[in-house]
Amino acid sequence: MYTSEETVSSAYIDAYQQRASWFWRLGLRYEKTETSTRGAVSGPTEAGIANLGDQITSVDVAGLTIEENFSHFDAAFVEGGNSYQHLLPSLELRYQLSASTRLKFNYFEQLMRPQYFDTVRYRRINPPTRTITEGSPDLEATTIVNWFAGLEYTHTRVGKLYAGVYYNDIADFFYDSRVTEELDGIVYDVTRVENGKDGFIRGVQTYWSQQFTDTGLALIDIKASYTYSDTQANLADRAIAMPERAEHRLMLNLLVKNNQWQYTTNLAWQSEALDDVGADAQQDTIREKVLSWNQSFSWRFSEHLSTKFSLNNILNYPDRSYLSEQKRVINNLYSGTTAKLSLRYTF
Repeated sequence: MYTSEETVSSAYIDAYQQRASWFWRLGLRYEKTETSTRGAVSGPTEAGIANLGDQITSVDVAGLTIEENFSHFDAAFVEGGNSYQHLLPSLELRYQLSASTRLKFNYFEQLMRPQYFDTVRYRRINPPTRTITEGSPDLEATTIVNWFAGLEYTHTRVGKLYAGVYYNDIADFFYDSRVTEELDGIVYDVTRVENGKDGFIRGVQTYWSQQFTDTGLALIDIKASYTYSDTQANLADRAIAMPERAEHRLMLNLLVKNNQWQYTTNLAWQSEALDDVGADAQQDTIREKVLSWNQSFSWRFSEHLSTKFSLNNILNYPDRSYLSEQKRVINNLYSGTTAKLSLRYTF
């Protein structure tokens, strides 16, 4: 059981101007964040749990009070909180070289706050599995300074081509820590989220898209993107690759549309990446490369009636991908192929 409250206060100013060939935008944002948490610490009696906060002796379940009567187990509520503030500037420049070619430059700073549950002061000791999970109430927000310069080219025959280089300077990054701790002569695996010191991500981004409307179909839309990332993250005692950042990422999307039906296919591949960070390099957990393939087909019978059939994760890769696939995150679909057939009627 836990509660977490976060209050964000902000103010910003934004100015921009469009000239004949130039466009500029300048911004500044101030943010103040305050958090308040209440979590539960639990474990065997010999761990001294009862002295850490308000001891839990009963719980209410659906209006029924259940007394705690485990002689070998204790639990307590503990409070926590944090407060921090940041100034986040931004700058955008665009220059039109010709009717089809444009230069871009971006500089901006951003903030990544820790997840609510990660900041709760909790600690769960599980003797049967010899594991400990705990919160990190002193987590700092990650700050990122972003630099980007690129070139955009648009032509009816070629489509839209986009390429650029980027550099991200990162401080207080998050990572999943997995270490060991000895309790009463027994070694436990301890997992928690921690802040690293600093690091960087730099590389190349490319993007291409093209639409065809003269094929006898209503539309054929193709999109492809590739990102290369070179990373480094500094811990207190060693340097590692930036957690959860693959060196290579490739995405392909195809949309074919006619008057009554529509077909889409999405293919995404990314190379291996660092997942959990251990006490040394030998104990780090490496996430396997991920290849995901999704397809869908929809048919409209009338103005009001339509059907859709979709297949997600056709290749059944067992490891999760971090490509903003909300269905995989929300439904916990980290493995397995999902088929879905739906019928829709609108009034």
